[in-house]
Amino acid sequence: MKTFFLHKVAANEKVLDLVKGILGDYFILMLQNGVFNMPYNGNKPNAYAHHRDLNYQHFVSSRPLAISALYCIDDFNSNTGGTIAIPHTHKFELCPSLEYISENEIQITSKAGSVIVFDSMMYHRSGTNTSNIIRRGINNMYVAPFIKQQISFPKMLNGRFSENEFLAKFLGYDSETDNDVKSFRLKRINRKK
Repeated sequence: MKTFFLHKVAANEKVLDLVKGILGDYFILMLQNGVFNMPYNGNKPNAYAHHRDLNYQHFVSSRPLAISALYCIDDFNSNTGGTIAIPHTHKFELCPSLEYISENEIQITSKAGSVIVFDSMMYHRSGTNTSNIIRRGINNMYVAPFIKQQISFPKMLNGRFSENEFLAKFLGYDSETDNDVKSFRLKRINRKK
C-alpha cells in the first residue's frame, strides 16, 4: 500500500470527520480497493448486481456499523455507469422486491474528485457504462473495530505507522487479533501502563 493512498485518500480529514460523526471516535479502515466499471460489451459485471459493501450480511443494526467512501476518479453519470443506489435499504434485512427497486433506485451523478459517502449496508450497484472509457473509483470502508479487516494492514505494513497514535488505531494495530493468550494478556497489561 502506498503512503499516498493512506494519507491522501483513506485518511482524508473531511471524510474522516463525517465518518466520526456517524461511527463515533473509534473506527478502523476495513478496506481500500479500486473500482473499475468497464465499457459495456454485452456482459454484465459482478458489481452490476445489487449488493452491500458488507457482502452477504443480511441483517440490520440500530446504528451504522460501516461507512463507505467512494472517491470518483472519473465522472460518475448515466454514460459512465455511475453508482445506482436504493435509498433506505440499509434498514431492510433482505434486498427489496424488483417492483420496489424500479420505483426507488436512483443514479448518483458525481464529478471527478467528488466523494460519495453512504452506509455500507445500503443496497447499490454499478450502472451500465455506455461510454468508451473505464470509469474508475477508490472505495474505502470504515468500520467499527470489532469487524475484521479485509486484509491485515498491520501485517502488511510490518509495523509501519505503528508509532503514529492516530494511524496505528485507524489501520487496526489496536484491534488486530492476537496470536495467543500470552500476547492477548500482555497487550492489555501494556495498555494500563
